[in-house]
Amino acid sequence: MGAGLKELPIRKLALMALVGFLAVFLLDGYKSEELGKVEADLAKVTTEQNQLRAEVAKTKGYEELKKALDGDDVDGIKAKTDGRIQASHKLSEAVYLQAQQQQASGGDGSGASSADENVEEGDYEVVDED
Repeated sequence: MGAGLKELPIRKLALMALVGFLAVFLLDGYKSEELGKVEADLAKVTTEQNQLRAEVAKTKGYEELKKALDGDDVDGIKAKTDGRIQASHKLSEAVYLQAQQQQASGGDGSGASSADENVEEGDYEVVDED
């Protein structure tokens, strides 16, 4: 009977340690999952910021180009036009990066999944009306 009493506290301690390790393991998994979500949201916000900055730069550049068009400075007009082209490239790059991020996260940007599509294949015959 004395041996049974000594084993009981050891079993309780082992069980408590096991539960503690399990809790830490589950908590680490949860933290990793939440961190992944936050990083994805941060990437999305960063992309949106870049797009907005490109739009602001584009608007500012158009105003400058419009003023230059009112004048006779051909080199100035050319420089402002080149600036608009560069801003357009930056905007295109931001849109491309956003599309890549959406694709990497599993979204295609269309909102429809392949399971939602109803595609039917069938035989058909072309009839010439002549």
